[in-house]
Amino acid sequence: MITIIVTTDFSKSARVAYTIAKTIAEKMDARIELIHVLNPNIMPPVYYQQLAVSTELGEVRLNLQKKLKKELNEYFSNYKNSGCHVLEGLPFKEIIQYAQKIEAFFIVMASHGHSAMNQLLFGSTVDKVVRKSSIPVLSVRDSDIHFELS
Repeated sequence: MITIIVTTDFSKSARVAYTIAKTIAEKMDARIELIHVLNPNIMPPVYYQQLAVSTELGEVRLNLQKKLKKELNEYFSNYKNSGCHVLEGLPFKEIIQYAQKIEAFFIVMASHGHSAMNQLLFGSTVDKVVRKSSIPVLSVRDSDIHFELS
């Protein structure tokens, strides 16, 4: 069966990617795998901090899995052929390795349009996956995010 990976950071932009991935999956009769990557090597973003009062990594991981299942139920509830996984490590590497492991047909990712400074300091996970993955990547942009052409 064809499998489409959809990455999420639980943002509004990620939900735009859900809609597109679901539309394509329905037309292709494909399975959807919703994934989130926990990077324990960096200070957790705000949404990690909102998930657990405890900073214990195991508890954060468990709460992320619950949040991911909730997201799956909310946005893919009427799509029977889906699953979700929390991965751990460097996001771009984990996404690519998981996609290769399950022989995904392609990966759908939301592009956020981070500031030039963030892009310079951290790079974009989407950019890294696009450049390094042998599996095709569909980068989706939320139409509410405006990029400056300069």
